[in-house]
Amino acid sequence: MDLDRDKCVAFTGHRSCKEKELIRDLFASNIPIEESLELKIANAINCGYTTFLSGMAEGFDILAAECVLRLKRSNPSICLIAVIPFRSQPKKLSEVDKERYSKILDGCDSSIVLSEKYFLGCYNVRNNFLIDHSSLIITNFNGTKGGTEYTVKRAIKHSRKVVLVH
Repeated sequence: MDLDRDKCVAFTGHRSCKEKELIRDLFASNIPIEESLELKIANAINCGYTTFLSGMAEGFDILAAECVLRLKRSNPSICLIAVIPFRSQPKKLSEVDKERYSKILDGCDSSIVLSEKYFLGCYNVRNNFLIDHSSLIITNFNGTKGGTEYTVKRAIKHSRKVVLVH
């Protein structure tokens, strides 16, 4: 699949992201993270971004993919691509998230499976793919160590635009 990095947005965020969590947004009072995220995605669309890459992890990635699918109803020209680190990724999800994951895959324009099997470091391979194929990163990074920190730091190192939701 040939992706135009200049028109691609990737998501990275914490797995513990709760949809009902309230955040302090610079331009609004306390609003649900989902609403702030949807505003950031809509702004990216207005700036000419057309392709959205989700790493499909529980929490923020799944929430972001659902927001893109909602916006796609009124803007069918945008594209959602699931970037799956290994084929059996959803097996570790809760039953509720397995159902959400499945619905997202049904609504995606395409999916990319990076490995048939889990291996140590497969999430970093996925995160690198997201950064290498996008020019804008939307994140809910809260400063804690882990995969989101790695991805945000790598995005900055590679001169990607980073938009903070939380």
